[in-house]
Amino acid sequence: MYSPSITIRILKNRCRALKPMPKISLDMPNELLEDLKVHVGDDKKFISVADAVRTACRKLLDQLDSIDTRHGRIGGK
Repeated sequence: MYSPSITIRILKNRCRALKPMPKISLDMPNELLEDLKVHVGDDKKFISVADAVRTACRKLLDQLDSIDTRHGRIGGK
C-alpha cells in the first residue's frame, strides 16, 4: 500500500492530467463540515474536503441513477 505522501502525489499528478474543474461554492452547516473533516487528512479516507464532497456527489448520483433505472426512468449504463 502507498504511504499517504505517495498517494497524495499520485492523486495530484492525475488531477494535472485532467481538464481544469469549475469551482463551486456552497453553504454547509458547521456541524456537517466538522463531521466531514474527521475523515480528511493523512491516513484518512479523503485528501481534502473538496475530494470528500466530490466523492459524496458521485455516490449520490450513482444511487439516483440506480433508482431511476429500477423505475424505468432512464436506461441502464
